[in-house]
Amino acid sequence: MDEKESLLPHGSGFLYHYVTMLMEVEKERLVGDILGASFESVTLDDLSREVLPFIERVFDTSASVLYRCGEHGEMLPLGGSHRRLAFEYREEYVLQDPMQGALRRLNPKIQIGSRLQEWKEYVKLPVYTEFAKRCQIETYIHVRIADVGYQQPGMIGLLLARSLKQPHFDDGDELILRRILPALDALARRSKRHEKEVYEKTVMEAMLQLSARPLIALDLKGQILWVSEEAEKWIDLRNNGRWMTPASLADGARRLGEIVAKRPHSLAKPAPYVLIHREGKTPLQVELRILRTRSGEPFILAEIDAPVVSSPLAEAAARHGLTASETEVLRLISLGLSEEAVSRRLFVSRATIHTHTVRIFAKLRVHSRVQAALVALGIKPQNE
Repeated sequence: MDEKESLLPHGSGFLYHYVTMLMEVEKERLVGDILGASFESVTLDDLSREVLPFIERVFDTSASVLYRCGEHGEMLPLGGSHRRLAFEYREEYVLQDPMQGALRRLNPKIQIGSRLQEWKEYVKLPVYTEFAKRCQIETYIHVRIADVGYQQPGMIGLLLARSLKQPHFDDGDELILRRILPALDALARRSKRHEKEVYEKTVMEAMLQLSARPLIALDLKGQILWVSEEAEKWIDLRNNGRWMTPASLADGARRLGEIVAKRPHSLAKPAPYVLIHREGKTPLQVELRILRTRSGEPFILAEIDAPVVSSPLAEAAARHGLTASETEVLRLISLGLSEEAVSRRLFVSRATIHTHTVRIFAKLRVHSRVQAALVALGIKPQNE
């Protein structure tokens, strides 16, 4: 036998073991990075930005999705390379996916998908043949973070996937996950405490009070969470020291809550308006919007359209002889609202608003909405 040939098997074996050793050393280093980043992180946003990239590297993933379950068990993507595709899965495929039923039944902390008995059925369905394969989610391992049951409100899930060109997840991958899972669980608990603190009244005040507009924050059932000082000037919301939501406002908030239940990822759509009637006073119009905390939890922000006239606008109205109605239309025009939007705000026809607008232009001697807005702001417009 040739001397080189006799050395080849030994040399190849040595190289294989050397490369394997380097890979194991690199994995250990990445596990250390995951643990370190987890202990230094506070929020789920930190988990997505600081920790998940290390997890993706140690498992050599083709796709990943970090998500949490909303109050109806719906998937709310938080991060990962395939975060956006999670919406498509939720809307089109989740109901036909037999793996969901298996995970609900077993409620595992860590589950390699291909080891479930439903896997054979799963790979025959469009959820796999049309969606998963296209997204390079051809084999996966799922992790349930924190002590919340599968698909229960507040559950945090992490899906790590590989393509068919990569090896299937095995016991070694599960072992690494079991090593890092306590740190991820601790991070999830810190995030929950932090979220509660952020949602406390004092912190919400600090954020929302930055606006000079009268604001009210409500939950999806119409219960008041917070009220700005400016809003309290316009509406009496207390009864024996407790917050009492006006019926029309509560109904509007509940309608938006129903939208969130049907379309969990809904954000601020064309906003509904409600009227709050006040005894002996002009009704107030309130705009409602769906907003979310950083962690994805929805709430309702009610903004009172208080009829406040700025000093430049008041001066312009007096100088040019605008009526009260024309002054209010000019105020809304200066906010950038279209005639249609102004008509909705004032509950009058668009034709009436157009008539007011024509008269405003004539009195101000301007030829456009931009010029009229400048006058309302106390700025002399240039000829266009």
